[in-house]
Amino acid sequence: MPYQEGVASPRAEELAVRLQRGDAGALSALFDRYQEPLFRFLLRWLGSEEEAEDLVQETFVRVYASILTYSPERPFRPWLYTIAKHLAWKRLRQRQRESWVSLDESPELGEILPDPSEGPEAALDRLEVGAQVRQAVEGLPEEQRLVFLLHHYNGLPYEEIAAICECPVGTVKSRMHYALVTLRRRLSFACAAS
Repeated sequence: MPYQEGVASPRAEELAVRLQRGDAGALSALFDRYQEPLFRFLLRWLGSEEEAEDLVQETFVRVYASILTYSPERPFRPWLYTIAKHLAWKRLRQRQRESWVSLDESPELGEILPDPSEGPEAALDRLEVGAQVRQAVEGLPEEQRLVFLLHHYNGLPYEEIAAICECPVGTVKSRMHYALVTLRRRLSFACAAS
């Protein structure tokens, strides 16, 4: 069903059912809805625009290939992010690195870029704080970083993060707690050292 003015767009779960029935337009609608947030999530996690774009495409190829395994009784977004998470972990393992990739290349750093009306000292302070935050987030253990990124930057509720991480909600809350404790400690130490 194409978009019509004044008509609410279908829920993702409804689009997934339509895709299961062979409606290729439903895949396009899902892609339009989730491409940007999925790209931002993968970009923050992988630190590479090119890899994030590739994995968004690969995620939707996998969605199409495995749509018959999707259960419409479950929310679609966690299912989608779980596919993306597995692809990202695979990509990270292919890099054969123990640490996370730097987020310095992220185009979303506008939130820490200087405001033209700021003076040069304020602009420098903002850039230094942004770099300290990025470095602290990069240093989180993999599972804590995943939870932090999904909740803080993508705004996903703990229940959906639990589905994506394939663990209980309590485990998600625990990982978030430890991520925040670690970030506070690292950032307070970084501020004290400055």
